[in-house]
Amino acid sequence: MVNFFKILFFVLVINAKSQVKITQDFIIDDKKAHFYGSGIISVGVGEIVYQTTNLEGLSSLIGSGAALILTWGKELVWDKRLGYGVYSLMDGLVGSGGAGSGGMGHRVSIDLRYKRKQKELIKLRHSKELLL
Repeated sequence: MVNFFKILFFVLVINAKSQVKITQDFIIDDKKAHFYGSGIISVGVGEIVYQTTNLEGLSSLIGSGAALILTWGKELVWDKRLGYGVYSLMDGLVGSGGAGSGGMGHRVSIDLRYKRKQKELIKLRHSKELLL
């Protein structure tokens, strides 16, 4: 769970610089917000599912699916159907890319945590053998 907060902090710090200036780059900043937002949703939901179920691949898939549903639900229902925002196909596509990237990043972080845990177990076994 600590890794999730490190990733979230890293993404927010990088994105903060681009969100401060609102000029002609607003469209690019909007796309960044959709990409990072869906990526954060994907990693967050995936991590919650992983912490509760301990299923590696399924948790990342559920996180990506949740981000895709929220991204396209926002674009199709909130923006297009209800008319509260401006519908943009590119926002949905960029959000889908963020959801996929977040799911893959979450899966990689799970694998790295598993490898680190295995190394610690090997060191522990080796130290027990030396003591005996």
